[in-house]
Amino acid sequence: MCAFRPSSIVTQWAATALELEMLPRIHPMRLRLVKEPFNEPDYIFELKHDGFRALAYIERGECRLVSRNLKHLRFEALEKALAALLAHNAIIDGEIVCLDANGVSQFNELLSRKAEPVLYAFDLLWLDGVDLRKQPLILRKDRLAALIRLSDCNRIMYAQHVEGEGKRLFAEICRRDLEGVVAKRKMGIYKDDGLAWLKIKNKKYSQAEGRHELLTRALPMRILTVTRALPAVHAAGSGRVYAVNEGFTTGSRWPLSSRRTA
Repeated sequence: MCAFRPSSIVTQWAATALELEMLPRIHPMRLRLVKEPFNEPDYIFELKHDGFRALAYIERGECRLVSRNLKHLRFEALEKALAALLAHNAIIDGEIVCLDANGVSQFNELLSRKAEPVLYAFDLLWLDGVDLRKQPLILRKDRLAALIRLSDCNRIMYAQHVEGEGKRLFAEICRRDLEGVVAKRKMGIYKDDGLAWLKIKNKKYSQAEGRHELLTRALPMRILTVTRALPAVHAAGSGRVYAVNEGFTTGSRWPLSSRRTA
């Protein structure tokens, strides 16, 4: 006679429940433009990368990249790589980008599919059956960093941030001809289609020149959602970390370069 093991049955039931679970379809947070950079201790500041905004839905060993308009963004190799993240299911908010040797986003390379893209990940909305959207942003980012660190995937980068000092970060990205900065309340929750995230754009960003004409030529039949953003950061996978934070003489750590450190 087989022994009755309730714990085993509960474990099997839980696994089956996770397997049958459908991930919610989420309208990503939007970026509201503000004219000037600012300092605020309750905010974190991230670089904007120049690419396609996307939510990565990972479930049952597959990944689907979805645009702000809930359209499928077909980057098959990237989706296959992200499907290997160590999560039964997850929803990650980020930007699909192509980086050059200096860690700078190259939008033309992405649009023309001339280089292999990666996902610049800045938020984790769902993980293993748990809805994280009501948790503070700073805690969601901690869990995202841990997921990336533990997963053997070199096609995802963790978006580092600085706290409070948006003006100095913005001055540095302008000096380096990067696109801009995103400001978010570090204790903020994630609201569908919300407008709490702020963007400050570099008005002299060189890659913005001729962007409208480029998109008009490249996408005559449909418009892909493009949430511009920019470079450098911390990529993780196989124990590798990209992005030495440098650029200031104060000794503070800033997420502005993309050099391999390990």
